[in-house]
Amino acid sequence: DITDRKKAEETIKYQYQQIDFKNQELQAANEELRQTNEVLSSTMERLRESEQRLSLAMQSAKMGIWDWDIVNDQLVWDEQMYELYGVKMKDFGHAYEAWEAAVHPDDLAQARTDSALALEGKADYNTQFRVCHQNDEIKHIRGFGKVIFDDDQKPVRMIGINWDVTHE
Repeated sequence: DITDRKKAEETIKYQYQQIDFKNQELQAANEELRQTNEVLSSTMERLRESEQRLSLAMQSAKMGIWDWDIVNDQLVWDEQMYELYGVKMKDFGHAYEAWEAAVHPDDLAQARTDSALALEGKADYNTQFRVCHQNDEIKHIRGFGKVIFDDDQKPVRMIGINWDVTHE
């Protein structure tokens, strides 16, 4: 029957048009993804370059960077921090208590107070204390940090730097 054949041809033509339309949408989406990928790749390269510059500056200044996830009590140090504190990565507990264990006993109360004031948002974390190395060497450390608060103003993260001021 010619009418059925006409309807079938129209249906097929319509389906081809729909396929063509979907193909054009996919091509546009692919182009958008390609452009986004280019931007991300470029951004990642700039980030790598920035990290390299920061690393060189921090090494040159003999400054260490630390990052404390307060919620999970996880303390992350860069390589320079281990050197400043005279500990090996494998011997470090990666918690706030591990940091406290390195602080000279005579300085611990003030170090805790400085941390508490910063965590309460009452003061910047700007401190100085001594650390005891395992070989009985004592280093004077200066520290500066920033507390990051959540929407409820609870401290969730604290990041900062330490550097040796023993000879200043």
